[in-house]
Amino acid sequence: MKLMKQTFYGLACATALVLGGGAHANLATFDHPKVIEIDNNTGVATYIENGLRFSGTAGFYGLLDGVGSGGTGALFGVAGSPLLLMAEGGGLFNLASLDYGLFDTSDPLATGTLQVHGIRGGGGSLDEILTLGGLKSFSFQGWTALKEVSFFADTVFLLDNVNVPEPASLALVGVALAGLVVTRRRNTSVSRAIARSPG
Repeated sequence: MKLMKQTFYGLACATALVLGGGAHANLATFDHPKVIEIDNNTGVATYIENGLRFSGTAGFYGLLDGVGSGGTGALFGVAGSPLLLMAEGGGLFNLASLDYGLFDTSDPLATGTLQVHGIRGGGGSLDEILTLGGLKSFSFQGWTALKEVSFFADTVFLLDNVNVPEPASLALVGVALAGLVVTRRRNTSVSRAIARSPG
């Protein structure tokens, strides 16, 4: 009976892992842009893609085709105006990676900096300063449980492929994997005990 319970628990965990589909991510590629909504009372422009909400001063950021990774779409921001990233529903999120660079790379000596500032839901903040040049990728380490991320540059910059894993999916995968490990260890112990018993 005990072995049956453990097997059932293991199957339930495996099912949760499969149904969870792994730790899927919300990815903003800006390849098929939607409308940027402008609040005329506040002057704030909001763009939403795949559960990610970008907001900033109207006219200080936008979407443009042909300037992103592989010649696809990208989001551009104007110098001196912050661009905010939040989860669409206002929940916490993790920032895994993004592509970034200068808007205009025609001058090989052109450069700039992009300041990325994250505010955690439980308090505390994270900062990263990226040097702008040709479009390249950056992976963030430990940027978890965020309620907001802001981008601020000293020149016109590009963002593309903003990768935000869902914390809920990550937790589901963690629980499922832990359950499988525990079940595997218990089943191994039971198998060894049966093999040793006289009979």
